[in-house]
Amino acid sequence: MLPFSSAASQWLKPLLERFEAQRLQQLKNLNNQFLIIAPNHKSRHLKPVSTRFIYNVVKKVCLRTINAQCNIKTLRITAAVMFADRAGGGILEWMGWGEQQAFFYSWGDREVINPMQSYS
Repeated sequence: MLPFSSAASQWLKPLLERFEAQRLQQLKNLNNQFLIIAPNHKSRHLKPVSTRFIYNVVKKVCLRTINAQCNIKTLRITAAVMFADRAGGGILEWMGWGEQQAFFYSWGDREVINPMQSYS
């Protein structure tokens, strides 16, 4: 469980409700508690999706939202930096990062890169 501020609930709660509604439409087995499920006929099995499936989802979503390719490692590191900035490096150890990595993401140099605007 990740705690969020009450200010985030204005936009986060409707987003999560929409996600859950879409997930339930695809879900064939209501006991499946995995966050990401495979489409259609494969969603009835109680097992996680493959690493390749996650890679393809991340690639497709990044291309659609920021018009650039992004991999899972980059997203994980970006999330680590954001959590370290917000809550301190100690939170990263709870999230599975090592002590040295948590220190680096707490105190390492930052370079902000803004995504390109899509003019379509």
